[in-house]
Amino acid sequence: MSCIQNPDEILSAVCDALKRENSFLITTHIRPDGDSLTSVLVLAHVLKALDKDHWIVLDDPIPAKYRFLPGIETILQVQNARPLTRHRACVVMDSSTLNRIGTLAETVQKCPLIINIDHHHSNEHFGHLNWVNGDESSTVEMGYAVLTRFGIEVTQEIATLVYAGIVCDTGCFRFPNTTSRSLEICGEMIRKGVSPKFIADKMFYQKNPDTLRALARALDSMELYFNDTVGCIHIRKEDLDSLSEADTEGFVDYLQLVPGTKVNFFMREEAKNRYRVSLRSKNNIPIDEIARVFGGGGHAQAAGCTIEGTLPDVRKKILEVLRRRLD
Repeated sequence: MSCIQNPDEILSAVCDALKRENSFLITTHIRPDGDSLTSVLVLAHVLKALDKDHWIVLDDPIPAKYRFLPGIETILQVQNARPLTRHRACVVMDSSTLNRIGTLAETVQKCPLIINIDHHHSNEHFGHLNWVNGDESSTVEMGYAVLTRFGIEVTQEIATLVYAGIVCDTGCFRFPNTTSRSLEICGEMIRKGVSPKFIADKMFYQKNPDTLRALARALDSMELYFNDTVGCIHIRKEDLDSLSEADTEGFVDYLQLVPGTKVNFFMREEAKNRYRVSLRSKNNIPIDEIARVFGGGGHAQAAGCTIEGTLPDVRKKILEVLRRRLD
């Protein structure tokens, strides 16, 4: 495991490894989002420029709203990517733990060199080479640093990826992880030809009918607790079975619109008695600490976890933890 602390030194070590090795498996966490997808695609541009063999392989399908990203068609699913033993190095991006990459974890563990690139403070430093910087806005911004270190030309395709990833993980520049450097980079990407309206429409303002129907059902379940300081919504698997195109990412953010709430969470039933929980907070409440209680993780104001149990049980478990933290 690497013990380099200086940010510039670890960036140099990562670049040296990318130059030294010749074949790479690139992956990211399950349920990929805008930052994770753009991160792996930007790194693929780096490896292509270095004339390296590389494969991007994910455990989960790509959400429909991200299918506009340039190069997204090159990403493979695990079942379509055999064999997975051709690589000498694995690059895991935007994943705080190795388990978060899903079934690929076993394959990655066997790799001679694991490069871990991430911006989550909770990262477990599971790689042989760990570049973890919780002060970065996004992992794609770290990928952009690799790109510029090699002096690779930023095309409009690359600019679209970088801008989209930063916008996604900063919540359209609303989250505390937004830095002046993030805004400077996005400004440069616009000068490279990026259309902010096009990307915002694709990621945030275009919803298919199934998504809107699912959102209506979720919002109809809204409940408030602890003097209206905690909001909760949910959706059951039976509701989603008839809405095959529904994308529930971001549903929890609608609760953030409620004045006075400090913490909000959305419970999505993924299988019988198993709920994926998305948490958001205001007022600098470190919601990632709540997620870690249940084996999850994330950022201080946006985190997630998976909890086994019935809907009332899962809700009760979360509320009990929140009660202790908010007192």
